[in-house]
Amino acid sequence: MENDDEVLVRLFRTTRDVSLFAELFRRHSKAVYFACLRVVRNPSVAEDLTQDTFVRAFARMAETNCPKPLPELVNCRSEPPVIRLR
Repeated sequence: MENDDEVLVRLFRTTRDVSLFAELFRRHSKAVYFACLRVVRNPSVAEDLTQDTFVRAFARMAETNCPKPLPELVNCRSEPPVIRLR
């Protein structure tokens, strides 16, 4: 059974309704930010990495060859931005 996030991702892929992506951002941006902050220990850099992560997720949701749920989208073809900084 699909969870709410999977439904939003699937609907976004078919409709390109940015309000669906905005809801995903609202739900997950704090967790992504704090994960980035734990690694980089710089709030400004963590904000930039959070934005980059969601920009990349937004682009990848449109790819038909990447049918992943939201948590895996940043890993479809390359490492997430935080990993690159380690």
